[in-house]
Amino acid sequence: AALIVLASKLNMKLPQSNRIEEVPFSHERKWMSVKCLCNIQGHTGAYYMIKGATENIIRMCTKVQIKHAVVDLNNIQRDVILNQIYQKEDRGMRTLSMCYGNSMNNLVYIGNVGIVDPLRNEVPGMVFDLSL
Repeated sequence: AALIVLASKLNMKLPQSNRIEEVPFSHERKWMSVKCLCNIQGHTGAYYMIKGATENIIRMCTKVQIKHAVVDLNNIQRDVILNQIYQKEDRGMRTLSMCYGNSMNNLVYIGNVGIVDPLRNEVPGMVFDLSL
């Protein structure tokens, strides 16, 4: 839901879609996917849309979308993406990467986001207790 809110705030037009299947998030895999019937870049069909830990998502991708072009994903681009993630994590953000494709063997990396989770109420007290 957070990604849909972000897309709305950025005035992004999301494709109309019908969900066909879902693979829920797993702590072992560190990603989740949905397969939807939708129109992406003028092509109507069944597409996988996946989000999760960058290290796992990037291993699944063979291509990357740069602006409006889809190109082969090479090692230099992988390093740039991982450095973006490390910079966000160094600032205390939780990160998610996203990709899509018409098969699980043909995925396109489309980007990442940094999410700031609110501090839970019990954390300040626990930190104080640990500092004693």
